Amino acid sequence: MAVEASAVASVLGITTNFVDLREGVAALLPQQVYVIGQGNTASTYPLDKYRALSAGSVAQKFGFGSQLHNAVKIGLLPENGDGVGTIPVYLLPLGDNAAGVAASGDLTPSGTATAAGEYRIRIGGIASQIFVVPKGVVDPSLFCVSAYDAITAVTNIPVITTYGYGVASSSPDAGNTGDGTVGSLTTDGGPKPGTWTITATAATEFTLTDPDGVVVSTEVIPGAQVVSGLGFTITVGGTPFVAGDEFTIIVPATSLQFEARSAGAWTNEIELEAIVPDPDLGVVFTFTDMTGGLANPTVDAALTKIGTDWATMLVNCLNSDDTTALDAIQTYGEGRYGTLVHQPLVSFVGNTKATFADATATTSLRPDDRINSQLVAPGSPSMPFLVAARQVARIAKQANDDPAVDYIGKLVDGIVAGETEQWDYPTRDAAIKAGSSTVTVRNGNVYIGDVVTMYNPEEEQPPGYRFVVDIVRTQNVIYNLWLEFVKPEWVAAPLIPDDEPTNNPNARKPKSAKAAVAGIIDGLADAAIITKREVAKASILATIGGPRRLNVTLTTPYSGNTGIKDIQHNWGFIFG
Repeated sequence: MAVEASAVASVLGITTNFVDLREGVAALLPQQVYVIGQGNTASTYPLDKYRALSAGSVAQKFGFGSQLHNAVKIGLLPENGDGVGTIPVYLLPLGDNAAGVAASGDLTPSGTATAAGEYRIRIGGIASQIFVVPKGVVDPSLFCVSAYDAITAVTNIPVITTYGYGVASSSPDAGNTGDGTVGSLTTDGGPKPGTWTITATAATEFTLTDPDGVVVSTEVIPGAQVVSGLGFTITVGGTPFVAGDEFTIIVPATSLQFEARSAGAWTNEIELEAIVPDPDLGVVFTFTDMTGGLANPTVDAALTKIGTDWATMLVNCLNSDDTTALDAIQTYGEGRYGTLVHQPLVSFVGNTKATFADATATTSLRPDDRINSQLVAPGSPSMPFLVAARQVARIAKQANDDPAVDYIGKLVDGIVAGETEQWDYPTRDAAIKAGSSTVTVRNGNVYIGDVVTMYNPEEEQPPGYRFVVDIVRTQNVIYNLWLEFVKPEWVAAPLIPDDEPTNNPNARKPKSAKAAVAGIIDGLADAAIITKREVAKASILATIGGPRRLNVTLTTPYSGNTGIKDIQHNWGFIFG
């Protein structure tokens, strides 16, 4: 009663309260996706938890082409809206390891083009814009400039691209009056390859024109200097320069150099490749694979930033064989199953290794890991963390909208299918038993297969925490139990035996708990999250365990999924 029991004066009291009328209807757990990954080394950013609302905002904060940018732009919140929708996406940023090293690679062009053609460079599965290689002997400088412009025009390319140079040279114009020189040429500042021109406007005043014909400086003077990345020294001779005296400087490019935008061992997995119109056109792309990446950052401190939020799914952007990260995530995730936390999560890491043996080398050694899940795309040139993030976009959306439905057969666009032979059914079956998820490839498109954790203890068959859809069921059962028993009427109610009469409307009995749980079971069964509702209800046991203790136990049989369809078709002839 809102009007105190001790009141005696006449009064009309009306209290308005919200009443939850959802009894018997399951509440679906709202999914929350977290991403743990790096920004760019060149960017300065805080390591606080950050809500990602768009790829653009993430790029501005953590750097274009960073892990976090691409996980959002391509994986979870693509600009076409085909991502997780309104499901919250939070970022757990990692800085570079103090000992971290970025992987590097390069591209050297050569050959003779039998015809002009359109080309692209694909880096980590992200394609550059188109550039044209003309017919004839490949001019490395022209090729490198065209390819450089095409690569740097795509802002989320995951590498920094620079030129590899040959020896620069200078020559005076034959008609020069002054007998001075231009020498000591350097390219450390990254000048544009091509033909540069230094032109005298007076005896000690010069202009510098770049290969595009743009005058980049009108204040060049004798001596050593660097202008627009080009280093040179003008020496005055015995005969002064006059206006119009000119020097031509040739800056040749021989290759393109690539360096990952952040440091860590995962950067060795950035693939370099050419997309060519016809391999017989004669243009030769010689790549040096990305190597030398060392020392991923640790994830422990970032995980603590989740706090008390229920992070249901985590995208781990590091490489799948970083067992230090997997161990830390497993330890953290096991804690989320704790009785007083009761917020289990699944963490997803990507893997693009083509062979079964390579893809399962790590998962097969983690049979007790029910937290980490490996999402694959065998032979894909896409970065592994994008393989994970793009599939999680499909998985999280399904788990949010209808958690009883599995993820098999969902199209995963945005990642490139591997060109190598894909896993057949026996291989996929073996992969699941070795703790790896699977995909299928049809007509060049990737489709999600079975989504499993690495959990596969030999003594437990079938493993209870193998399929992620079953863990999502568990999340929803826990969520509905929490919603019920966190209600005000259960927080501090008087607790009395079932056979004790009372006129206190706030009093609760063990049978009150049984009735509440039975309603939850009905709702979960109606949503096909569990099955055999009567069996589940019969399992409910509620007892008073002490003056301040209510004990409740229940067993919920989970529904299955139509992953395996075994159909027998019989046929025969009709006679007469």
